Amino acid sequence: MKIRLFKVFSFTAILIFAFNSFIQAQITSTTSSGRNDAKPEMAEQAEEKVRMLTNKVGASFKEGLLSLKEGRREVAREKFDKSVEEFLVSTL
Repeated sequence: MKIRLFKVFSFTAILIFAFNSFIQAQITSTTSSGRNDAKPEMAEQAEEKVRMLTNKVGASFKEGLLSLKEGRREVAREKFDKSVEEFLVSTL
């Protein structure tokens, strides 16, 4: 019984060592060679559109929060609705 367990554990250790060496051989550097780090122009344009939209929507939402804190519920509702509408109407 002890010999059989010893064989199983040693076989398992050999398998783990073998698979581990294959896995480590597959790891490459995080940067691809031959590529520059510049983003494509379309990606930059898309990021700028998202940034502009979130700034616009965020401003309306913050105005709604301020109005709600001041007790002007109707104005706050309009600002919240405006922020949601701007987001839904956007082409993103």
